[in-house]
Amino acid sequence: MTRAVLLIFCFGLFITNVGIVTGAMARNRKNVEEPVKKEEKAVSDTDIKKKNQNIENQNAESQNAENQNAENQNIENQNAENQNAENQNIENQNIENQNAESQNTENQNAESQNAEKESEKILSRFETTGMSEEARNQNLKTACDRLNGTQWQPGEILSFNDVAGPYTEESGYASGTVIISEGFLGEEVGGGVCQVSTTLYNAALRGNLGIVERHRHSFPMDYVEVGLDAMIYAPDNDLKIQNTTNSVLYIEAFANEGTVVIQLKGAALDTGSEIQVEAYVLNTLVPEGEEIRLSTDLEEGVRQVYREQRNGYVTRVYRKVYHDGVLVSEEILSEDTYPSLRRIVIEGCQQSK
Repeated sequence: MTRAVLLIFCFGLFITNVGIVTGAMARNRKNVEEPVKKEEKAVSDTDIKKKNQNIENQNAESQNAENQNAENQNIENQNAENQNAENQNIENQNIENQNAESQNTENQNAESQNAEKESEKILSRFETTGMSEEARNQNLKTACDRLNGTQWQPGEILSFNDVAGPYTEESGYASGTVIISEGFLGEEVGGGVCQVSTTLYNAALRGNLGIVERHRHSFPMDYVEVGLDAMIYAPDNDLKIQNTTNSVLYIEAFANEGTVVIQLKGAALDTGSEIQVEAYVLNTLVPEGEEIRLSTDLEEGVRQVYREQRNGYVTRVYRKVYHDGVLVSEEILSEDTYPSLRRIVIEGCQQSK
């Protein structure tokens, strides 16, 4: 009985301890599981936040990318617009430049045509014909070639020696007939060129140009009226003429077989205007007697004419300007005295042996 009671007591005690232990274990398991669940929940919330943050970041990045793309697109569009505008400006500028060039070309062509028309105007012309011989003809041609095509600016003073000279063989001139001392004829390089200067002088007179410098010969020339010659002898004697027109003048000069023709072009006299050049001999100077020169190279009583006599002349040249037949101006261009030259005779004074 007692033993049975004891067994029952012990079994009850065991059950009690088992219940206690089981309850403790249950409590411990609960205590362990709850933090784990809390930790899992916390981890889960963090993950969700991270995911949400990642989503937000991705959204933000996508938005930024879209904004950047939009901005880049705007920049590209703006650049394209700017490029188009720049291209349009360049194209417009090119068109304007082409139009300006075309206009300039048209203006230049018009100016050239006007210049050509002006250059074809003839202000004056003069022609002379003198002795024809090979060397002299060469000199006439050389001088004319140097004058031909010369442009003569308004107000400019033209020097014949500067244009036609120097009178040397290197310049194309030959030895030709010239006047030397005492009215004798001789040979010198450039002989005959005075016919060209005389022709130019007379063309200038009839073009109503200004005469700055001009010289006469020792005696009148056979290729021009007395008083209208123009002698040059570099460097002391020159022919200088001033372009008194408002236009550029051009010289045309030609020579052939002793004939010289010079035209001044580029301007024309006023409509109804006419220039007349009138040369007058005021007095003829007749030499008196003859000059005798003795020579021992000739036998006594022998006479040889060394130089024939030449009459001298006093001349006056007028330039008269008429308009519609009415005299509007008159000027004295020159007054010259060509000295007379007595005949020179050589008489022999050699004694006969």
